Amino acid sequence: FLWLNSISFDMMMKTIFTHLVFRIGVISVAEEIGSDREHIRALISVHGVFGIFCVPSIIGVLALHDDKGLGSLRMTLCGGEPLSLELKRRVNKKLASCRIWNGYG
Repeated sequence: FLWLNSISFDMMMKTIFTHLVFRIGVISVAEEIGSDREHIRALISVHGVFGIFCVPSIIGVLALHDDKGLGSLRMTLCGGEPLSLELKRRVNKKLASCRIWNGYG
């Protein structure tokens, strides 16, 4: 599971510790790397990441430009900013096997 939000984000404890309890590995990325599209793609591809927690703008940048290296993604939890229905539909079309959940508001 790839964590791309600030460690001070309010969902951090619940999300990370829930995954650790079920023995699901968590990769936490430094904030300055969190917007580097190619670095994130490499992490997803190399580690076979199945889930990602990020702001909607990040998944939009990752999926809408090119879906290369994102084949293992099955779940995206979005929070921290609104997830528009248009963005959700566009990402679903590009990453058909990846479900997107909105955790904002």
